[in-house]
Amino acid sequence: TVHSGYLCQKLWFIIKQFFPLILAGVLAFVLNHPYKYLCTVYKKKGKVPEKAARVGSILTVYLGLAGVVAAAGGFALPRLIEGIRQFAENQENYMQVFEKSAQQLMSQIGLDAVDITPVFEGVSEYLGRVDQMLDEFLPRMARLTTGVFRGTVQFGIIIVLSIYMLYDKEHLKKQSKRVYMAY
Repeated sequence: TVHSGYLCQKLWFIIKQFFPLILAGVLAFVLNHPYKYLCTVYKKKGKVPEKAARVGSILTVYLGLAGVVAAAGGFALPRLIEGIRQFAENQENYMQVFEKSAQQLMSQIGLDAVDITPVFEGVSEYLGRVDQMLDEFLPRMARLTTGVFRGTVQFGIIIVLSIYMLYDKEHLKKQSKRVYMAY
């Protein structure tokens, strides 16, 4: 018999090997509609030749993606971290308000009061760990910079593959059909 843990381990190994290709395919799929739209706009309204319109569309779509990623990283991530930190610091007040609200709801429904203190203790313990993790976040990030080169190379491969898939998808379809027919 084969254990599910063994299968999951082997599946994860395969996914890790093809991760850049999978992510590039997903990225090309997501950016396909904006690419087609911009290609049409450049060709019809801008009266740009087809090849230049395709290149311009690729550049516009990927520059837009870079802007969205930069905005998310520079704006949303710090706010998310601050919100989690604030919640962790004020969690006792939130828990007390929640407990009062739950008790009032139970009395209105006609149920006996239930002691939910163990739930609050578990949540408090968990949030304490989250707060501790946030305090250790920057030192951990500093230690993770050793993998920056590998991540940069992998990101570059993903971008190049997705550009190839998006720009030359007709040629890629023909090649895929030939490979399929050969086997």
